[in-house]
Amino acid sequence: PIVPIAIRGGRASMQKGSRIIRPVTLKIRVGRPIETAGMGVENRAELIVKVRAEIERLLAEHTASGHPA
Repeated sequence: PIVPIAIRGGRASMQKGSRIIRPVTLKIRVGRPIETAGMGVENRAELIVKVRAEIERLLAEHTASGHPA
């Protein structure tokens, strides 16, 4: 299975063009596993859509709970 993970806050750790990484607080959400048994290369596009939708759901859920985007 593929376990979708949504991460917020990482972008603030580096400024564009800088090599310095600053400490930040990350928000990490772990999604429901998406089964891949029996899938082949021909199912790749469908799987990408499912994983992306789950990550978007996790991000929306985080925003809806009153946490900043």
